[in-house]
Amino acid sequence: MNMKQVNYILGLCLLTGNFLFAGNPDRTGESGASELLLNPIARSAGINGINSARVKGIYAFSSNIAGLAYGMKTSVGVNYTSYFTGTETNLFSAALAQEISEGNVFGICINSLNYGKVTKTTVSNPEGIGTFSPAFVNIGLSYGRLFTEDISGGIQVKMISESIDNLSATGIAFDLGLQYKTGKRDNVHFGVAVRNAGTNMSFSGDGFAFQATEPGDQGYKYTVANRSARFNMPSLITIAGAYDFYMGAAAANCYPAHRLTVAGNFIYNSFINNQYGGGLEYSFKEMFTGRVGFLYESKTFDADYMTGKTGLTAGFSYDLPLNKEKENGPTISIDYAFGLTRVFKNNHTFGLTYNMAAPNKSCKKIPKKDAYDKNAEATSSTEPAPKVSDEDRDSVILFASNIKFKTASDTLNKKGESILNKLYEVLKKYPKANITIEAHTDNEGTPESNMALSQKRGETVKNALVEKGIKESKLKVAAFGETKPLAPNDTDEGKAQNRRVEIKIEF
Repeated sequence: MNMKQVNYILGLCLLTGNFLFAGNPDRTGESGASELLLNPIARSAGINGINSARVKGIYAFSSNIAGLAYGMKTSVGVNYTSYFTGTETNLFSAALAQEISEGNVFGICINSLNYGKVTKTTVSNPEGIGTFSPAFVNIGLSYGRLFTEDISGGIQVKMISESIDNLSATGIAFDLGLQYKTGKRDNVHFGVAVRNAGTNMSFSGDGFAFQATEPGDQGYKYTVANRSARFNMPSLITIAGAYDFYMGAAAANCYPAHRLTVAGNFIYNSFINNQYGGGLEYSFKEMFTGRVGFLYESKTFDADYMTGKTGLTAGFSYDLPLNKEKENGPTISIDYAFGLTRVFKNNHTFGLTYNMAAPNKSCKKIPKKDAYDKNAEATSSTEPAPKVSDEDRDSVILFASNIKFKTASDTLNKKGESILNKLYEVLKKYPKANITIEAHTDNEGTPESNMALSQKRGETVKNALVEKGIKESKLKVAAFGETKPLAPNDTDEGKAQNRRVEIKIEF
């Protein structure tokens, strides 16, 4: 996808928002299906959905569906919310996300809101004549697409069903989303999402009919059937951003262990006040994560505030690796979110998720040896050696390790093309540097064919850098085939480590 197409999609989202949203609090009460505004996913609810610019994988269903594109192979999750604890109102969510090919993910999410048993009353029986259990269910079918390493989009179709005593309503709503990330460590995030744009709904059923008696001596009885007015979906548009700060010393093949993310968003609502949110998320090795968020709207601090929520949420996550020896291996994620309310006993959300690949893993598998040579000694005792910053040095190691090719081919995949752009942005700072591109393979095939393949892959990287502006005279290719493995070739993980590109720099 080129930037023209991205701008088109972004413009379409914003244009759709202009048609759908008025942000007029005077329209409060004119929409229905308000359960679509509840966030049932603990990892996202803990920051009040303010992470919609960087939410990933199965956790993206209720904030920005574009994040679904960053699939974790196979993910299965369940979440349970005690909503306004003490009212017997519960929200249950179950979701599945499956990556079917590189950058293409399908998902399904089922949400059910239950109010417990409600006493059924009539005019003639105000004390009640039994109970009934309202049930609000929506099922979302989703698709996420990774257009480039930095740009993702997604769409979700939600089928909505609401039922109370002898009455029901159905409808269809759509979610659209777009995410973009940039920065040397992909630490700058932007997102836009349109949610709950769909058909109008209305209730129908026998619950609107009653028996009446004709005035007069005859006293004939007849049935009166009422009709309900149609109501709109609670449509909204979200514009969000986030910035990741990495802290602490970094190993040669890892991001720093500490991440602090500052996030903010603006929600343009169709039937209530617009909302402004800010949040913080701290993570240690992307294993232990804590978060807090606050969502503000007009009159949040007034005594006659329209909802029972205060806007303050907090939560934490723990991603338990199931195979500690396998980088980016499967995990079990445990999540909790707390929402402060003005009435009853607050909101509590609990989540449990299995991911076949680790979510948001910060330590990427790259060669453990230093693939970026230390600076050569100065040519003159009075002239200092050229200096490469530690940040650029780490970036080159990281980017080089993520240059990927299609299987048994010297053609770059989508990720490889994107990574080369980032690599060029660093290398162009050092026009006097001599750069060696070392290409390696696993042991699939013959030694001769692997040597030839590594040479072709090295030439592909060299040619791409020349096209972007690096002088050809400063670039050299060294092909090693299968002769310098980093790991045994008897496992898929080992072979993946050995299929690599390393960049060396000298002055």
